[in-house]
Order: sequence, then structure tokens, then C-alpha cells
Amino acid sequence: MSEEAESMVKMLADAPTDQRKGMITERFKMIATQPEEQRVKTTAGLLLAISKLNDKKRKEFISSRTEAVSELEPDVRKAIQTARVKAGAQIPEEVNMGDMLMAMQVIQEWPEDKRNMFKENFGGVFKELGMEMPDVDGMMQKMSSTTEQLKKPRWKFW
Repeated sequence: MSEEAESMVKMLADAPTDQRKGMITERFKMIATQPEEQRVKTTAGLLLAISKLNDKKRKEFISSRTEAVSELEPDVRKAIQTARVKAGAQIPEEVNMGDMLMAMQVIQEWPEDKRNMFKENFGGVFKELGMEMPDVDGMMQKMSSTTEQLKKPRWKFW
């Protein structure tokens, strides 16, 4: 699946935004019909493939993916979000957290009601799985303050 996932992700990353989002939506509908174990494995492969994109393409891809997930039918969205949470435990932590943080950056740009609904749905998946949802708001604040610190001029004393 890895090579197949990588080539599909690269192809989608190069597609225009609307086409990419539509194709991701269709792919998610197919993934949602897979047996759970396969769905998680497929999702993990996609996350790993996405992590190999350059920063610009990765953010564009994750933006399209997150938007597509938010617009799925509730049962399909739940299947995909559950697979995403479970797949996160099967990939390197830095890949999982990097992907999650970038998705959270994307939804911070959404209207508050849409953002809250997405977080609530995702939080429900964590709760149903008996897991604690990461403090994404805290991570976003920390990341924001770190970014601000990096922008400040630094004095060097020789």
C-alpha cells in the first residue's frame, strides 16, 4: 500500500484544490466501506505518504482533506475519523502530531461554529475509543507563542 499511497497522494497534491477535495471525498467513501483493520492500515499509509510532501503541498493537502472530512455524511465521517485516531497510534509520533497540528491550524481559519462542530465530532471519536483527546488548543497556543518568539530579534554577544 505504501507505494500506491505515495503515488496517489502525490497525484492529488498536484491537482487543483476543488478536484483534490472531490477525489479525497470519493476515496474516503471507499475507505469507509473497508473492514476496520484494513481501513486503519489504509489511513496509516495515507498519513505516512502525506508526511513526505513538502510543507506547502502538505498544508494544501491537509486543508483539502480536513474540509472533505467535515462535509462527509456522519457515518462516513465517523468511520474515517475513527480510522485516523487508530492509525495515529501506528505511525511515528512526530508524523501523527505534525499532521494533527497542521489540521488544527487549518480549522483555526474556519468560522467558529464549523470549527467547534469538527472538534466536537473528533473529540467524540476519542471518547468512544476510551482515549483522551490531545489538548489541541493548548498545543496551538504553545506553537503560536513559539513562533512569535522565533520572530523576535536575538542579540548575540561574542
